[in-house]
Amino acid sequence: MFTMFVGAINIWLGTLIFRNPEEMAIRMNRDEYHEIDDNDILKMQFLGVFVVGFGIILALLGLSTLF
Repeated sequence: MFTMFVGAINIWLGTLIFRNPEEMAIRMNRDEYHEIDDNDILKMQFLGVFVVGFGIILALLGLSTLF
């Protein structure tokens, strides 16, 4: 049950990162001299996909322990 909850949180956070990659890149790079480029946005999108994938695995693992 706990694993499903953690998986759901990961899916939620991953979709937030994937939907707003520009905003998340700005939040993660708080340097005043760092400009956000396409490479930073691609990193955030990859991070979002990775977190969602890990969340799906955790949710399925938690679901399989119920049966």
